[in-house]
Amino acid sequence: LDATARLMAYSDSIVKLHNKGAIIDGESVLVGSMNWGSSAALRNREMGVLFHHEALASDYLASFEEDWNRLDPTTDSDGDLMPDQWEEQYGLNRHSAAVLGTALSEQSLDPDEDGLNNLQEFQLGGDPMDNDTDDDCILDGEEVIFAQSVMRSPSIAMISSDVDEDGVLDGEQYGCEPVDNGTGVVDNGTGVVDDGGDEGDEGGFLNIREDPLSRPGAEFLFWVMVISTVSLVLAGASMFLQPRRGTDEVLVDDSGYRFEDPDESKAILKGTSFDEGAEDARARTEGRDDGSHGAIRLDGFGFKSATRDEVQWMLDQGRTMEEVRVELGEEE
Repeated sequence: LDATARLMAYSDSIVKLHNKGAIIDGESVLVGSMNWGSSAALRNREMGVLFHHEALASDYLASFEEDWNRLDPTTDSDGDLMPDQWEEQYGLNRHSAAVLGTALSEQSLDPDEDGLNNLQEFQLGGDPMDNDTDDDCILDGEEVIFAQSVMRSPSIAMISSDVDEDGVLDGEQYGCEPVDNGTGVVDNGTGVVDDGGDEGDEGGFLNIREDPLSRPGAEFLFWVMVISTVSLVLAGASMFLQPRRGTDEVLVDDSGYRFEDPDESKAILKGTSFDEGAEDARARTEGRDDGSHGAIRLDGFGFKSATRDEVQWMLDQGRTMEEVRVELGEEE
């Protein structure tokens, strides 16, 4: 009896996997709520019913076998991400994810030495025991790179000998070299032919063009990358080589004069806003002539002996400003 534990996956026909019983020789069946732990007999009251009935035991046995040997696209007994059905198909161990006696996992093995491990073979739909699943003369491990070069899905390239659907076999179109199959058959339709030679062929084939720039548009993209790289290098160099720039302190007084040297001893002029001891003229409530800000003048013409209206009347009579000054005896 295979007594390995199972990790049952989802199934529409399974409501609950919880069976506490036993089937004996296909003739008797024990049904109950027993716990099989070592302390069950000491601390619990376990109940069960033993039926000696071959037909009933047969029904329980059929249900057990269906669950225990379940093979479907989802059941994965050992939890290695490869379904039991797929592992059984290719002779792998569905009961254990590890290779007994080693530190290796079964999913990491590559039995056909094509560059893909078992898990990758399952994910891409390949045969883990055949290094060329679609027999197009391109190893399964190279199918991924090849599919990307023609912008196709790797899983399609894995099982198709003409993934780009141009009517020409992929191996023939992309430079696959024939390998001696030792059968004497010139061409068996699988892409592996007898070339009539006795010498072994190292490597076996060349699946991609030797010159990658021969692909359409590849040379253009190459030069775009070169120009972008050069531009990036020049931009980075200019950032490091240009002189450092800083903001210098500039002093400007109330009159608008700029002092290029802020440390100049006479830069702060007395009476300006830079002089902390100076009086703020905006705080004054009346005008006065203190000798610092000039005399207060009440009119817009600057005459002391005449009012604004008198000066304006003389200008309206046709006199000029110079004639008014002479007549009033005031200098400019």
